[in-house]
Amino acid sequence: IIKKKKNILIVCEDIFLLNLLAKNLSKKNVYIKFHFLVHILKFFEIFLLFLSGLYLQCKFLYDLIKLKVFCIFNQKKKQKELLGNLVLFHHALEFNVKSYSCRYFKQLPDWFKKNGKQVYKIPWFFNKKISFKFLRDLKNNNFLIFDEWLNITDYIYVYKTFFKSFFTIKKNTYIDNINLDSLILKEKLLHLQQPSVFFLRYIPALKKMTKNVTSITSYDHFENMPFEHPLRFGLKQLNIKTKNVGFFHSLVSKNFFVYSHSKSEWQSKIKPEIVLCTGKLSKSFLIKNNIPKKIIRIAAALRQNKIKKTKIKGKNIMILLPLEKLSSIELLSKIYLNRKKIFKDINAKIVVKPHPLANLTMLLKQTKINKIPHNWIISKKSINQELTKSFCCITMSSASAFDAIINKNIVISIKSDFDLYDNYLDILDDKNSFINSIEIDKLNNVLKNIYYLKNNEYIKSFKKIRKNLLGGLNFVNSSNLKSFIT
Repeated sequence: IIKKKKNILIVCEDIFLLNLLAKNLSKKNVYIKFHFLVHILKFFEIFLLFLSGLYLQCKFLYDLIKLKVFCIFNQKKKQKELLGNLVLFHHALEFNVKSYSCRYFKQLPDWFKKNGKQVYKIPWFFNKKISFKFLRDLKNNNFLIFDEWLNITDYIYVYKTFFKSFFTIKKNTYIDNINLDSLILKEKLLHLQQPSVFFLRYIPALKKMTKNVTSITSYDHFENMPFEHPLRFGLKQLNIKTKNVGFFHSLVSKNFFVYSHSKSEWQSKIKPEIVLCTGKLSKSFLIKNNIPKKIIRIAAALRQNKIKKTKIKGKNIMILLPLEKLSSIELLSKIYLNRKKIFKDINAKIVVKPHPLANLTMLLKQTKINKIPHNWIISKKSINQELTKSFCCITMSSASAFDAIINKNIVISIKSDFDLYDNYLDILDDKNSFINSIEIDKLNNVLKNIYYLKNNEYIKSFKKIRKNLLGGLNFVNSSNLKSFIT
């Protein structure tokens, strides 16, 4: 292209990507002309990301200090000594939910306990306000508070490791003769915003708390996310028998690349020894993404439930928001701003269902929704309760699309302007036009077809899709729960 064209205008939303293009093209003797505003924007982008990261790290430090102070003043109820063979579960705690169960592992920890296992839980991250009552409730529910074992030396180690991680990728990094320094700088600035210190403290805590432990089997998500890595690494550093089990708890889009691996990665200490999945569909997906076949086992789909529909057929439209913040903002903004056009001539109640781990207040603020429109409700009920009343679900980048199909809802995936994994249903049948993602301006026509013009066609098509999905999932029973025992 460069050889054929005399002048090229590059329009780019990302200042770091623009800088990468300029840096690499200039080495090919291409003259690059920047508007002077680009340099100013670059400075402010870097400065604001750094400032945001610095603020968040101060906040995380404050939370850690508060947590440690509460542990010190709660010495009388300090965790008893850990002995024997342990089973650990890495738990996600939800906003504004009194229960301390995990939506991903569901009843599994209790089932292990009933079968004679010594079960403890590790809070995935603190979504709730830290207080004496909060810590007391966690401990009453068999959660381990790692800070009870940590001292100032351990926290220094944690922060030293965190800041050391910024230098693992050095300058002048090339892939296929492309200099990636600009993108690496962006990732380092984003890394500064992450609560990594919460997870890195697992490493010294595990070493101290397991002096009299014989063995540990740890169950965690398998999403190749940073919060998984310190726990697995810390366990593999111990001089006792340990086993790391990753649970691939739900199907995802084939374009969700966090599951893509090179074969050499499986020598790393941050990878699990066993990956449990929910059925034939998920096993096939994992194998295609270079997860070694010998470590994959089919267990049960813990988070999926078949719901008995009421006799009265539901007709609500449910907007299923994903966990990923930017996708939630994009989906809700698009629908809210175009709501009159989208729902014109559609006689149905609109139910907005946020992800249980999402911060609803922040979401409404960032989408600038000050007043909920007429005929809209924001539901705090479980997704299963709402699916009984709904007929159609609109979503983007959400595994809840599968829950909707299982429970006889028609699902519409909206195309994202930013992500490739907007349509989780593409893993089922990418040739079926009924499950292809659509642009937001086509939504009204599709809703009219679903509710009025082509109602039977959609019902018939999604019945086949549902049959395919159900055939690829193992629903929970006493037999496949035993598959979790490794």
